[in-house]
Amino acid sequence: MLKSKLHRFSKSQLFALIVFLALLSFPFLLTSSDLLHPKSSQPIYLTIKLNQGYWWLNNPNPPLTLIEAIKPQLTAYDFLGHPTAKIIAKHVYPTFSTNTERPVYNTYVDLVIYKAKTSKNEIFFNRQRVAIGEPLEVKFPHLTLSGSIINLSTTKPARRLQTYQITLQRLVYPWEYQQLQLPTSYFDGQTQVFKITHRQCLPAIIVTRDKYNQILKKTNQNTCYLTLQGTISLENHQSTLTFGPEIPIAQGAPVFLPLQRTYLIDFTVTQLRPLKQNSPQPEK
Repeated sequence: MLKSKLHRFSKSQLFALIVFLALLSFPFLLTSSDLLHPKSSQPIYLTIKLNQGYWWLNNPNPPLTLIEAIKPQLTAYDFLGHPTAKIIAKHVYPTFSTNTERPVYNTYVDLVIYKAKTSKNEIFFNRQRVAIGEPLEVKFPHLTLSGSIINLSTTKPARRLQTYQITLQRLVYPWEYQQLQLPTSYFDGQTQVFKITHRQCLPAIIVTRDKYNQILKKTNQNTCYLTLQGTISLENHQSTLTFGPEIPIAQGAPVFLPLQRTYLIDFTVTQLRPLKQNSPQPEK
């Protein structure tokens, strides 16, 4: 009878005993992992460009619904209720895509992560390697961010923006001139970075030659040369001026720039003059 009871125990309860011992050992395994990969007491500041993974993949940009759900001070927590990550700021820069024939949104999120683990001079967060160029996924309450790390620092980021006076020109139709109401500007989610304050539209001159090879000038009533003047805040990346982290701005080059209710497409920068030097703007 004793053998029968032992047999029944080994068959019916052995699996439950193994599961029970595994559950008991789970906290020990977590502790052992923390001992092998100690957590950093210093917060780490990151800038992430939102996408579907590696920055060099041609993946779709995030939709507006996701961009609008990103709020500064939004915090992620671990299962013990301790904060693991917090959003500091977001910056949104529309750019024109020839593939979709509509604006797409380059979105950059500044955030800080806590309790990252270090191993062999490398940083890990939720079992993800933290390094520039690496993909990172962070789960917040009711929101999951996925993107590529483009900046990493142990100090709080400060945006070094320089304000320039900018002049833009393009041949337009009269209705394009009329729909541009001034003043108009663009707010990237944190700062007003572009503003148009003046406009002027001069009749377009068509230059031709007659049969005697004489130059003839005629006014084209259907188009005009639109000149816009305003200010723009640019970043300086190794002597390259950019609107946001990536959109290059240079005199003589065509640009795509957003405004409140319209976009300036294929305008040429005819003048770019620096104004007074701006001080770094620390993120709140």
